[in-house]
Formats: sequence, structure tokens, C-alpha cells
Amino acid sequence: MSEAQLTANTKYFNFGQKSFTYTPPAGFKALSTANFPTPAIVKPNQYFDAVTYTGNGTSQPISGLGFQPDLTWIKERSTARSHFLFDSIRGPQKGLSCDWVGGSEDTSLVNGYLSAFNANGFSLTNGSTSALNINENNGTYVAWNWKAGGTALTNTGGTITSTVSANPTDGFSVVTFSGAGSAGTIGHGL
Repeated sequence: MSEAQLTANTKYFNFGQKSFTYTPPAGFKALSTANFPTPAIVKPNQYFDAVTYTGNGTSQPISGLGFQPDLTWIKERSTARSHFLFDSIRGPQKGLSCDWVGGSEDTSLVNGYLSAFNANGFSLTNGSTSALNINENNGTYVAWNWKAGGTALTNTGGTITSTVSANPTDGFSVVTFSGAGSAGTIGHGL
């Protein structure tokens, strides 16, 4: 390839390191983050955030969130164990396993569970070696946390009354209801 051919095929891109040479045509804007609309959620970590921790086999607070979570999903990273979900409507001591046949809310089956939702995280109880553990000594864990509305309210937006903690800003809600044994709709607060 000659130097003339190489020069003719060279392209230059400006990713903001220089001022733009040409003004975009009428009705168009330069591709720049300065021209993006302001997002509905400016700081997403005020509504969702993950935290990692190491179990200590005793009670401990887990902090570092910028909010009090309404739903916390915990998974051990150091051993293949069940996932556990805790929410503010059913109460912090009622863990739900999403991958275990028992799928129980019964904390007597769990050695170590979430005991409280705090202003910037949550607290854990004692733990021991068990297939159902979220605070085993030296175990490593990840907890994904979501903020809903903070307060559980009765919702009659469907044909079945529900209890809802909803945050329409981030599009997330936690809902509980008792089935009616027939088809129905459930209000979710969003």
C-alpha cells in the first residue's frame, strides 16, 4: 500500500478531546453526554447497592449503604450454599430461600440470619456451619440491596388487597398478599 493510499484511508475520530469543528445540522445535537437528558435517578446507589462482607460466626452489623434496604438478597461466595432473601414487610427475621426445596420463612432452619434493617445496612445474628448460613465464620458473602418505600401500606389497587412498600421513583416495590384461591389482580404501588 502506498503512502497516498494509506493517507486516503486514514480516519480521525473526536471523542471530546478537541472542540468540534462543525456545528450539527438543525434539529440535531452533537453526540456528547452534555446533551443527554437528566436521568430520573441521578445517584442509583441511593436505591440499589451491593455490599460484600466476611462472616464472623457471631452477631455483626453490615454497613456501607446509602439507605435502609427494604429487600436484601444474600449469597455466600466462598461455598456453594443457598441464596436468602429478607424483606421489610414480612420482617427481617424471615428469610426466604429462592433455590432450596424447603423455601422456608422459618428462621429455626437457618444458622445465622438477618436480624434488623439499619439506616445504612443490616445486622446479622450468630452463625455456624450449615447449608443454611449467611454469617459463617470466615465465609465470604455478597448482599444485593434495594430500597422500596420504607413503610408498608395497605394497597387496594387490585381485586386482592396487598401490603406494599413501593418507590415509584426507582420503579421497585415489595408486595405481600394472601391468595384468594381464584384469579385476581394485585396492586403493587408503582
